[in-house]
This record gives sequence, C-alpha cells and structure tokens, in this order.
Amino acid sequence: MSERDDLGRTARERMRRYRAHRTDEAGGEGVLVIDQVDGHDQARPLRHWPLHSPTGFQWGYGGSGPADLALAILLDYFGEWPTQEQMAAGESRAWALHQHFKWALIAGLADGWEISALDLQAWLQTDTARRVLDEWEPIMADIEQEEQTLADAIARAVAGE
Repeated sequence: MSERDDLGRTARERMRRYRAHRTDEAGGEGVLVIDQVDGHDQARPLRHWPLHSPTGFQWGYGGSGPADLALAILLDYFGEWPTQEQMAAGESRAWALHQHFKWALIAGLADGWEISALDLQAWLQTDTARRVLDEWEPIMADIEQEEQTLADAIARAVAGE
C-alpha cells in the first residue's frame, strides 16, 4: 500500500505536473496532467469544469478561461469532484482558492508553461492561500455537521423512531 499525505495523495500524485499543450492545428489550448509511473510519464487531459468559460482553458491574463484553468488544476490537485451546486455553495477547497490562484500564477503564464505539485504546495503556503483556507475550514466543518445531523434525522425517520 502506498503512503498517503494529509490530503490523501500518493507519492506519484505529489509529483504530478500540469503542462500546457496545443490540442489541435487551429491552436486550441489544452492542459495535460502528467504522472510518473514506473519511471515513465503518463499523461491525460485535465478535465474542464465549465463554470466561467464555456470555451475552455486559457492563461496569461485574468479572464474566465484562466479562472476555469485555476479551478481545474486545484480540483485535480486536491482530488475533489464536487457538484456545481457544492461549488456554488463554497463546499470546495479548490473553489475557495481558485480566483486567488488565477491571479497569483495562471494570469502570468506564457505558452509552454508547466506547474508542478511542488509549485502548488509552495503557493498553498502563501499568506493569501493560508488565510482563505483558515476561513474556509470552519465553514466546511459546520456544513459537514449539518449534513450529518440531517442524515441522522433521515435514518431515524426511516427506522420509525
């Protein structure tokens, strides 16, 4: 069994990289997620969660495409798969951080960029990221407690109590 960190990620996931690439001859932008497996790179496309930009990822400025890229990288990094409703309610670390991440890193990227998990870990230690997470964590604890209370009430109702 592979050892996991405090986010539940394996050593392979901690060494993950995100890299820009052109997806077609017309110059469409895509992002690959690259993991090292048995000494070889394995790549897959980064999933686009179209919340700000229906047309996909962009970088190098502060618009909707870069916001979706920031969100997608953070969702993948944290291993989060929230629904749109959960994100709209702020029930995602990635959602809480993505606009700050966009301005800190994504807006300044040039073509050919690569972001490593180590880059993400360093950014997560910045004052801005720590402040956002410090504000977010108690809110999530309250939401989780409310969800558990509701689940317990439903279970009691089903059991006829």
